[in-house]
Amino acid sequence: MEDSDSQNTEEYEPVASPSSPPDASSEGSEDTAKLDSSPPGAELETGPAKSPRHDPPKQASPQSCEPEGSEADAEDAAVDRFFNHANSPNNELSATAGEDCENNDSLDVDPIDDYLFSPVASEDESFSGGSGLRSIHIRKEMTPIDSSCGHHTLLVDRNALQVGAIVSHPEKFVDKWHADYFRMACSKTANLDNSKTTGLKLWEVIQANLSREIFSVDDLLTAMEAYSPGVCKISGYRKFLSREEAFSCLINMMPKLRALALDLPRVVTQPIPLLKQGVSASLTLSQHQIAVLLANAFFNTHPRQLPGYPVPINCKEMFNVRAHDREKSSFAKIRCLLNYLERVCNSTPQGLVTFHRRVLDQQDRPQWEKLNVSFTKCHIKSQGLIEEHEDMLQVDFANKFVGGGVLRTGCVQEEIRFIICPELIASRFFTQQLLDNEVLIIQGAERYSYFSGYARTFKYTGDYIDTTQQDPFLRRYTTVVAMDASVFRVAKSQQFNPPSMIRELNKAYLGFKPIQSVPDVRPTAVVTGNWGCGAFGGDPLLKFVLQWMAASLAGRDMVYLTFENVELARKLANIVSFVNQKPLVISQMWRMLCQYNRNKDSNDLYKFLCG
Repeated sequence: MEDSDSQNTEEYEPVASPSSPPDASSEGSEDTAKLDSSPPGAELETGPAKSPRHDPPKQASPQSCEPEGSEADAEDAAVDRFFNHANSPNNELSATAGEDCENNDSLDVDPIDDYLFSPVASEDESFSGGSGLRSIHIRKEMTPIDSSCGHHTLLVDRNALQVGAIVSHPEKFVDKWHADYFRMACSKTANLDNSKTTGLKLWEVIQANLSREIFSVDDLLTAMEAYSPGVCKISGYRKFLSREEAFSCLINMMPKLRALALDLPRVVTQPIPLLKQGVSASLTLSQHQIAVLLANAFFNTHPRQLPGYPVPINCKEMFNVRAHDREKSSFAKIRCLLNYLERVCNSTPQGLVTFHRRVLDQQDRPQWEKLNVSFTKCHIKSQGLIEEHEDMLQVDFANKFVGGGVLRTGCVQEEIRFIICPELIASRFFTQQLLDNEVLIIQGAERYSYFSGYARTFKYTGDYIDTTQQDPFLRRYTTVVAMDASVFRVAKSQQFNPPSMIRELNKAYLGFKPIQSVPDVRPTAVVTGNWGCGAFGGDPLLKFVLQWMAASLAGRDMVYLTFENVELARKLANIVSFVNQKPLVISQMWRMLCQYNRNKDSNDLYKFLCG
């Protein structure tokens, strides 16, 4: 049913975790010796060693993610003493971010002290005078839905939306099989992809087989084999779906799931335009429409699409696990998907999700060597996850084909984010491969699953109730920016060449630049981490500096997570201190990076900046 996948989506960048820490081997033991004094100006937060992924809390709110003060282990206690940040033997952190909020009431500023603690002994040692990072909530940056805009397509009725109702628009299905639109299985042009049965309409065969009762995995495979030849040969279906927890979930919801999939022409009535390369455009779908599309992906009904778009878009490759050591994580991803499908079958979600493709035109590209712009505030954390910071702009370490290996066996940062928030997967249906000057921004996606672990240790740990509020257009106040880093697996030194650095700077700047600016109000902070520093071969120190430069030009404070790598957090804190002691502006840092590129063979970046 689909084109063969020419891109290797499995070679996807892992984010650092206890099982796959960031590669800091290039920094020798000599660097640690330079950490012999408390670096004023840098906000560094560390905590006791723990799993970086979270299980369902027993009594806490699902959104509560900042751990209470606890006794630090020996390593973290030493770090706290070193930076003079510990106020007590129990490493209790004092939140100073909201101390002078009353001065900013007119700007509707929200201190982000729910997540950002300033672990300092006194105000004199805190970053930027002790006020902490502060920014507006991400809700202030939610873009309005304006159907009159030529590049924003709304798949629901705008008039109904104004009174809080979500109704598909138009009322009846419009069939458009065209190179500018997603190819729908219910189109009259969609034929069964089987040379022996040429002329049969795909949707007629799908309807005939999914209208029958399905009581077993074999029944499911027989139904899908009729229009998606080869699924019966995928052993993972029987292996994974026969397990008690998956089988009971699947069979209990099967009648509703079949009905949800067959609702395709009644729910997704408008042709879905493709978000094509070189065009800044937006697309808004209802959560119900996305659920129908994902139900069809589960049943493998989506026909082959044009080249240049993510593949697969159906789910059968999730079950086609060839490596034994990926079976557990693959089953956990399938459980996340089943949990989502069970939720939407039992209760139709009432909300919208907007997908923005952004293009940075040549005339808008910054001249980094000329920018007399100061650095914004930066907060370093060795603990925590990007998705826990729901009031900030959240970075997805993306593949250029968004979603990476989420519908295969991939299970690192992007795939995990997409599988716990499956509405993000919908972007694969209509988003063409990202170019160097493009990003995808997604507003309003809901989260459905708890999890723990990472990569091969990834586990589904329960149903997640997302309590994030909605904007006037019924989108959750969650914004994710998908931006792909360059690959430097072999020639790692090339990432320091000016053209390579400019590519990353422009990509990050485009992702961080507010879609909609609020007059006289600083944009919300961006939360990120070791972007492109796993399988893609990026240098964590360089990626940190480049992202901070981009965030500063975009006017955003930055929260940087090192995913339990305390040593990296130390070094980044020293770099922050170095920048603010000078203080440097962006153009000066650019010249330093270019100078380092000319002399990098004799030094590493940390020694060059802080040595």
